Amino acid sequence: GAVNAEENILGILLLYPENLAAVKKGRISLSGEDFFSEFNGRVFREALARCPEGGGAAYAVRNRLNKAAGFCIVSGESV
Repeated sequence: GAVNAEENILGILLLYPENLAAVKKGRISLSGEDFFSEFNGRVFREALARCPEGGGAAYAVRNRLNKAAGFCIVSGESV
């Protein structure tokens, strides 16, 4: 259903952060309000807020750090 499709979209955005950057820059039209599930909308907004500025180099560094950490990211911020 719709929620499953949203989860697939979120997965693509998280696996390929250049797509999040395209959303942030307005090249892809998508917002948190476009999601049927309130939770998925929150996940989208949080991912978008954490999307690094700066383009390719910023993504490459972040992905390398995430991989080095075994994709176990701990944040001191509350969500």
